[in-house]
Amino acid sequence: MNRRRFLETLLGVAGARKVALGAPYRFRLRYAPRIGLLPELPIEQQLEIYAEWGFRAFEYNRLPRHSFQEIEAIRKKREELGMAMGVFVVNSGGWKGEAMV
Repeated sequence: MNRRRFLETLLGVAGARKVALGAPYRFRLRYAPRIGLLPELPIEQQLEIYAEWGFRAFEYNRLPRHSFQEIEAIRKKREELGMAMGVFVVNSGGWKGEAMV
């Protein structure tokens, strides 16, 4: 384990949570940050932080790559936080011809 990286991550998360707790603003529109902006954290914890920051929605394009159990855990956390799920991409084939059918 790289101690320096661990401490940077730990301090960054602690700082983000402190800022989030002090932010009383809740967006009126459903601005949706992307899962993965905080890659060192589990998805459920990212959702908690986004909710603390005032977001009411999120988007995640890698959902089809997760197991059913992982998707259920994300769904439960989303419902617990009262968040909506925005855009997600089911087609992972990109812009190739066979993917556009």
